Formats: sequence, C-alpha cells, structure tokens
Amino acid sequence: MRAIKKSYIRLICVELILLIALFALFAGGSRIGGLWFSLGLGAALGVSILLFGLERNNKRYKKDFSLDIIEYSIVALLLFYISGLFVDFVRTHNYFSLEGIINVILPTIIDIVVLSLLRFVLLCKSELSRPFIISTTAIFILISIYTASIGVTFTSTQDVFLFASLYVLPAISTNIYLSYITYNYGFTPALIYSAIFGLYRIILPIAPAPNDYVFAVLKFLLPVFFFIRAFLFKAKANKGMKITPRNYNRRSLTPYIIPAVFTLVMVYFVSGYFKFYAIAIASGSMNPTFDRGAVVIVDQRPDLIEVGDIIAYRARESIIVHRIIEKNKDRDGEYFVTQGDANKSPDDIKIKRESIVGVVKAKIPIIGYPTVLLSEQ
Repeated sequence: MRAIKKSYIRLICVELILLIALFALFAGGSRIGGLWFSLGLGAALGVSILLFGLERNNKRYKKDFSLDIIEYSIVALLLFYISGLFVDFVRTHNYFSLEGIINVILPTIIDIVVLSLLRFVLLCKSELSRPFIISTTAIFILISIYTASIGVTFTSTQDVFLFASLYVLPAISTNIYLSYITYNYGFTPALIYSAIFGLYRIILPIAPAPNDYVFAVLKFLLPVFFFIRAFLFKAKANKGMKITPRNYNRRSLTPYIIPAVFTLVMVYFVSGYFKFYAIAIASGSMNPTFDRGAVVIVDQRPDLIEVGDIIAYRARESIIVHRIIEKNKDRDGEYFVTQGDANKSPDDIKIKRESIVGVVKAKIPIIGYPTVLLSEQ
C-alpha cells in the first residue's frame, strides 16, 4: 500500500510540473515549438522513465488491435482522398528540405513517439485511479492545443471559434481515444494511429481541401468512430468471445490494394499538381468531339501549342475546353483565339499563354457526370 502511495505522489509531482510548464508556455508571449519543444518533451519522458521505469508493452490483443487500426486508418484515408475528387485538392507545404526536416518532420516524428511513450508511462502508473487517468488525459489535451496554437494569431472572435472547432474539440476527442487504447492495449496502437493521421499532411504532396467546418467535424468524429471500435473490441474480449487473429497475406490485402491504387491514380489526374490533369466537361460546346460528362486528360507541360489543338484555359473563374482556331500577336505578345466545335462563333476573349492550363491529350466518356452534377448543386 505504501509503494502505491509513493508512486501516486511521484505521479502527482510529474503532472504538476508538466502543468506548470504548459501554463508558463501559454502565458508567454512567444510560442516555443519545433525541435526545442520536442527536446523538452523528451526530457519529460526521460524523467518519467527514471521515476517509474518503462513497463513492457505486453497488453493482450495488442497486435490484433494494432492491425485493426492500420486497416481502418487506410480505409479512412482512402475515403478522405476520394472526397478530394469532389471538393478539390490543395498543395501541402514541401518539408523535404534540410530546414523542413529539422523544423517540421523530425520534431513531428519525435513528438509522436515521445508522447505515445509518455502517455503509456503515466497511464501505467495511474493503475485504476480514474482521477489520475482523467488528469493525464487533460494534460495531453493541453499539449495538443498548445502545439496547434504555435504560429496562430487571433484577430477576431471568428478566429477563436475556428481554432476551437479545428483544434480544441478534435484534441479532446483524439486524446480521450488515445488514452483509452493506450491504457487497454499499450502504446503501439496509439503510436500507429498518431503516426498515420499526424504525418500524412507533411509527407504527401497534396491533400483534400474541404470546408474548414466540415474538416473540423471530420477531425472530431474520426476518433469517436475509432473509440467505438475500440470499445466494442474490448467488450468482445471481456465476454470471452474469440478474437480472430489478423494474419495478412497477399489475398487478404487485395481489397485494400485495388482501391488504394485506384485512388492514387484518380488523385494524380484530378489534383492538377502533376503533368497530367483530368477535367470534367460540363457543357456540350465541344460536341461531337466529346460530350457533356466526359473527362479529358490535359497535358499541363506541352512542348508546343498550335492551331487545331484543343486546350483548357482559365476564364471568368472557370476552366473552358475549346479548340484553337487562330494564333496571333499584338502589342502584348502572343495570344490564341478558340471556339467550341459545336459553337457558331469564336470565343470573345484573347487567350494568353499564362491562362492556358494545358493541351487535351485523351478523353474518357461519361465518368465525369458525378462531378458535373455536384458542381451544379
């Protein structure tokens, strides 16, 4: 009994120190982030291991539950990227430079690993004490909010509301879920979940761009969905129901590989950030060359643009796909005149080269109808 009280006293001291450090950081005018913050978390982990030790991560069903997280995380990311076909994509920051690796990628990886281990150490020493489990979870919520607030300026109540929606509420749901699975299944599942959803935006070159509030709802609900799965998984195990071992082979991975490849191909063509770009045709101005609802593949880096080529160009906040019928010059330089194959007169604007998205190289009939219909809503 005395040993338990002693461990609780140490736990209280560690958590008080973490709270004081966090409040000092929040109160300070500047935000300490990047590698320095990661090193501070590493120091907190080192002290905690010295005080409590690092227990073996031998929780029951750890492997099966970890594979379950990998499986559903892949599905969630695939669905998220498929949504980009309808809500558009944005180019993410390119962190693959020496500065980006040191200031962003490396600190993010360190934070994910250190926080997963630190959460595990503290929750292991919480035993079955609900107040300690709650206080530990609250500390990690504050850490998430602090890291999200680095570089953010609040100039209006709308900024505060958006920050609360995009970061505070997801921080609460995410950390409740991570604490739950760490306590029941060890740090490995929490590490996997945090790595998948914490790294994709700094590793992949593009990401879907939903409305901020839609994105906030998704970030809040995703951990809720995973929490329900974890709860049902635990309930099944507690009732003595058989947990089928998750042994993956080529055949069992096929249902994930095929949609993953399909999604990557679609993202490649629709995102517009690569050589080829897919555009859905929303009108019949190019009949009979291609009909409304077709998808055309555009080469965004053509060697030459000549009369007779079908081009995609930006005009009036939209993309128009018509054929070049003239190539001329004026005092402002070279320009093109276009006309739809089904139209009786040319387009009434001079198209400069900088307005041209690319030259049409191929067409796929019909498959663009869903995108066209959604854009008309």
